[in-house]
Amino acid sequence: SLIVSIGLGLSFLVLHLPVLWFLPAFVASIDVFRLLTVSIVFSSLSILPGYYLMAIDRQNWLVPLGLAAVAFNYLVGLATIRAGMGLPGVAGAAATGLFLHCTCVLVICGRYARGSAAAALRWVAETYLPVAYVAAAVAAIRLGVPRTPLGAWTETARAGAEGTLFLLVSLPLLVLFERRT
Repeated sequence: SLIVSIGLGLSFLVLHLPVLWFLPAFVASIDVFRLLTVSIVFSSLSILPGYYLMAIDRQNWLVPLGLAAVAFNYLVGLATIRAGMGLPGVAGAAATGLFLHCTCVLVICGRYARGSAAAALRWVAETYLPVAYVAAAVAAIRLGVPRTPLGAWTETARAGAEGTLFLLVSLPLLVLFERRT
């Protein structure tokens, strides 16, 4: 979860640049792309635990969880549309749904792998800790830099500075990853 979190945190900060450079008519879609990037974090984190559940013949959990996630995304997405939130609301609902799905898969997997519910919850917290750290770093960087309309090249410089700052702030995670491997 360390490398995935760092990679997606960095992409969250610089994802808008290709849209600014090559598709300026679609600048309004940048926030939706960013919310979908958050979804990718949780989707990525649930893949290997899902395979683990299949390997130990406990895949019967995956179908009901998947159906519940689809139902959640549909119902909450529909509610956000009715509330006037549009595509950003649907993307936020998808991110929330994937977070809940990932958390359930991790808890179930952790219960089988770690032997107890308490150990499973500790493992889920350890898995989400880098995600929370990266989210806090991205939020601090995004909130710390005033947002004003800029030209594509000025925005490129700002995104480069934000990306560099993010990588510096992420160094503790990279050190932790190196120590664990």
